[in-house]
Amino acid sequence: MKIPDITIGFVGAGRLGSNLSFQMARNGWHIKGIFDLNIERAENAAKNVPTGVFNSLEQLAERADCLIIATTDDAIVDICQRLSEMRKHRTVHLIHASGVLPSSVLRSAGREFSCASMHPVQSLPEFSVKVNPFRSSIVGIEGMARAARLARRISTSIGAQPVDIDPEKKALYHAACALAANSSFAVFATAQEMLTESGVEPPKARKMVEGLFKTALDNWLEKGMDGLTGPVRRNDRKTILEHKTAIRDNADWKELYDTLLNRLEHIYKGG
Repeated sequence: MKIPDITIGFVGAGRLGSNLSFQMARNGWHIKGIFDLNIERAENAAKNVPTGVFNSLEQLAERADCLIIATTDDAIVDICQRLSEMRKHRTVHLIHASGVLPSSVLRSAGREFSCASMHPVQSLPEFSVKVNPFRSSIVGIEGMARAARLARRISTSIGAQPVDIDPEKKALYHAACALAANSSFAVFATAQEMLTESGVEPPKARKMVEGLFKTALDNWLEKGMDGLTGPVRRNDRKTILEHKTAIRDNADWKELYDTLLNRLEHIYKGG
């Protein structure tokens, strides 16, 4: 794949910025520099690329053809405001990595920019030169034609698969991502709590949860809902009643169990 002859600047050097800048550089992109309010973090990320550290957003915009904004969502609006006040800049493409905000929020920076969003659908690890966390992952992309095309090329170059998403339904898209990646932690932790309360030692309880979830995920990936096991599949009301009796004195466990049970029965029975 031929890499475009353009310069890339990174705004933000957290997990996303440090991982993405390194993988892009490794695959031939010209990373002009990194800006982050946390200078030490910017220096660490720049050293790995390697590239320069910029002292201000304005300086970076004067040198980079494309800015990839890898910051918190709250910071994006402020960055656009600062860019809109610049009289001269080299930047023509703006790409942010927010999962919930559409690329249209970048238009407040000015009509001269081509804007897109590029959201890796994954939980990113701490930076490591030994691991490409983007390989075989999905990147959700939407935005204006030129910037979106550039975002797709970036995604493909680092081993990811770009998928176009509807900007008008981006909040729904991100809610689904958060449900899978984040809310599952509540189920993990609650199952471990319940096992521990039943008398299983915490390390063994954690191992049991690990095995159950890995098997369940494998079954779902292979067979969909036909891979479901347990009392709902068997329509075993007696066992479900025993479960409810065992957790009735813990309101948090009961609420989570009942909510997931109702949803599971609805899906499995084709409701």
